[in-house]
Order: sequence, then C-alpha cells, then structure tokens
Amino acid sequence: MKNKNGFTIVELLVSLSLTLVVIIILFEIIILLKDLFQVSSVKTELLNKKSIFVENIYSDINSRTVAKIEQCGDYCLEFTMNDSTTKKLQIDKENLLISYGDYTIKLDELYSIGNIYFSNDITNYTSTEKNNGVFNVRIPIYTKLTNEENLGINIVATYNTASMTIGSLYIVDINENGCTHNNFCKDKLYAVGDIVEFGGYNWHIVKNEESSVTLLLDGNEISNRSHVATGMSSYRWSTSYINSYLNGAFYEALIEDKVEETQFITKNKGVCDDESGKGGNPGVLDSEQLECKSDYVHSNVRLMSLSEFNEIKAYLEKNNIDSNFLYSDTIGKWALINADKNENKIVQVNSKGTTELDNYSSLLNVRPIIVISKK
Repeated sequence: MKNKNGFTIVELLVSLSLTLVVIIILFEIIILLKDLFQVSSVKTELLNKKSIFVENIYSDINSRTVAKIEQCGDYCLEFTMNDSTTKKLQIDKENLLISYGDYTIKLDELYSIGNIYFSNDITNYTSTEKNNGVFNVRIPIYTKLTNEENLGINIVATYNTASMTIGSLYIVDINENGCTHNNFCKDKLYAVGDIVEFGGYNWHIVKNEESSVTLLLDGNEISNRSHVATGMSSYRWSTSYINSYLNGAFYEALIEDKVEETQFITKNKGVCDDESGKGGNPGVLDSEQLECKSDYVHSNVRLMSLSEFNEIKAYLEKNNIDSNFLYSDTIGKWALINADKNENKIVQVNSKGTTELDNYSSLLNVRPIIVISKK
C-alpha cells in the first residue's frame, strides 16, 4: 500500500538495509584503522627499545671497551670489559625478557621469541686487516599482529681479533637453516678451533675462507693405521694404504651418513705422487710450489701437509687460540701426507707440536682433512 504522505514499507526497509550496510562498513574501517594503529604502535615501541639495546652493544664493541666475550649459558653471553667489569646479554624466552647490562626489554604477551643464534667468524684466515672477525647475534621476535613478521634483534659486529677475543659459541635451538649445536651447517659462521660434527665424526675448523672451511678430524677418531702395507719399501700417495682407506671405506661412510658429495671441494687438493727415495717431494700439494717429478693426484679426503700444519700452528699461536686439538699428549703422534724425499720415512707431528720422521708402516693416529663448500 502506498502512503500518500510518506514512504512505503518497502522503501523504509531498503533505506534501513542500506543504513545497516553503511554502518557495518564504517565499523570494519574503524576496526581496521584500530588494528593498523596498534601494529604501528607495536612496531614503533619495539623499534625504539631495539635501537637502545643494539646501540649499547655496538657502542661497547666499536669503542673497543670489550676485551672478551664468552658464552655463560644456552641463552647468555658475558662481555668482559678492559677494566674487568662485566655485562651479560641474557634471553629469557619463557618470561619474554631480553637484557644487556642494566637495560632490559620486557615483551608483551602478544610476542614470542624464536630460535636464537650466536656465532663468531674469523673471516680472513691470514689477514692482517684491522677488523678480521665477525660477531653475530640473532634474536627473532614475532607477534600475531604482524602475521608472524620477524621484528627481532640482529647484531653483526666486526672486531679486531688482536684486541678482543671470543670463546667458542654454540646454539641450542634449530635455526631456519636446520643448524644445531655442533652440527656442521653451510650457512653458519665459524671460527678457527671450533669443533663440529660432520658425517658422524668430530672435526675441528682449521681454516676458514670466504667460500669454504677446512676440517681436521679429531685426534682420537681413527688410530693404529699405517701409511703403507707392511713390507713395502717406498711410499706414493696414490698407492698408499691410508689413501685407499680414506677415499674408500671412510669416504663411503661419510656419504652414507647423508653428506652431500657436492660439498667436497677438490680444488687445490693435488698431491705430488713422487715416490720416496727418488729425490722428489712426495706428498706436497700443488699449491705449495715445490718440485714434483710425477703427476699430481686428487682426492676428496687427504692428510694435512707439513706446510699447512706450520701455517695453522703459527695462526693459533698468533691469535692465542688453544692448540690442544692440534697437538697434545692426549692425541700423541699423527701422520702428515709428506714423506722424506730421500728416505723411506713419513713426516709426523708429535705431542710437542714439532715434526719428526718415522717408518711408513708405523701405527699412528690418522687425521684426514677435508675442504667443504659454504655455498
């Protein structure tokens, strides 16, 4: 029915419906603006706190106030200053607390702290540059308000290893690349002397370069093996007993442990295949530029050369890094790849860190060396 003095019922219902639609849209816009404001406020507040927190750490490191950094717990680093005072970087994931010294960030319950990562990397193995170390701390912080966007703390500081030392660091959490404490991970930063697990064995980082790391097997993993079979009168790497084992059963065991073959680098692994007693240089590497009368042979796994040992030993002494993993009474004697060019004797490292000659068939600790790609 039409009301001559007003609107029909249909017109009123349509008007009411449109009004309700407009009100709903306005409410949604208000809620969206409220959420955007809250997200912006959350980010701004955390950014301000992060800025103060990070600046405090960078200031201490860059001003060379820090003399030493050591791990003091799963989520704790202790910074010792030049005046012997200390500050601690601590993360309490359960109570959402992050502190450095007397400055603490208390996170709201909307937040969560992700997998924490500490690392130290000596970037240039033989570098004399002013800053040759990189210290890294990652503390991911997430909130549902930002769709799990990482709003966390990431500290990357360069430092001079001559004026600041950093002890061995480890990680308890599994990070985004699958790295865990002691497991070798291509994307992790390393320092010379660190111990890692690779292929089911314990290894020590002895060289750290931009695209690769060199690993030396721990001193007590393989023992009582000889270079050549009993009765042989000379030594060549290609036909040696230990080469057959390392690049046979030992290498196959690494591959069976799900180690990728593409990780092994053969570049600069050429070994001079001269026969001992013939005046050549059996066992030297192609990178050492010594006379080689025979061909160079390549292996995925080899032994450390005398030149490498001397280089690594000097580096450890220069940078005050504990050398017990390289030589000690516990490790005893272990064989290098070199043989005396005039006698049928192998070059070996003794417990004092010096080298001596011994018979090829002597039973020694064997410490293979491998070079692994970081890429």
